[in-house]
Amino acid sequence: MLALVASLLGATSLSGCGRAITPAELDKNGTHVFHGHQKPETVHASAIALKTLGYEVVVEDVANGRVKTSPKLVTVHAVGGNGSATAIADSIQWSLEIVGTSSDSVVKAHPHAFRNGLAMDDSQLQAGAVNKAFLDLFKEIDENLGSGPIATPTPATAPKSKAQAKKPAKVF
Repeated sequence: MLALVASLLGATSLSGCGRAITPAELDKNGTHVFHGHQKPETVHASAIALKTLGYEVVVEDVANGRVKTSPKLVTVHAVGGNGSATAIADSIQWSLEIVGTSSDSVVKAHPHAFRNGLAMDDSQLQAGAVNKAFLDLFKEIDENLGSGPIATPTPATAPKSKAQAKKPAKVF
């Protein structure tokens, strides 16, 4: 996944191989409807998805439908010659807006690129890699929503007592 996200910025250059993504593609491919899921559960599922993908979630605001990560370092490379080199560090940050309807929720995801800590223009993002990252993110969110709520242990499913845990289990 790190290599995929790193390719959002191009492996060796931001304007490297591949076509830059258009604003229309960012808007269209960065928007996904989750049918049958309310905004609060989609906000939470989105935050979990980003954590699963290795991002630190710094904002999870259910009331306003926002999830935001801190920039994640995705690639470092050096350029130079004649005995000197300069390191270049590329990072990605995600901002998600979640809007709820009566029965669905809509996620608008936007990746933000940084080079050496400075924000970069969206026109430097590579279309193929960004679109793949959108698919991966929405798949994670969908999997989180599809698994249903996390069950709280009840007496019937609570862990066994120490005495019960020591008894050997029947194999057949």
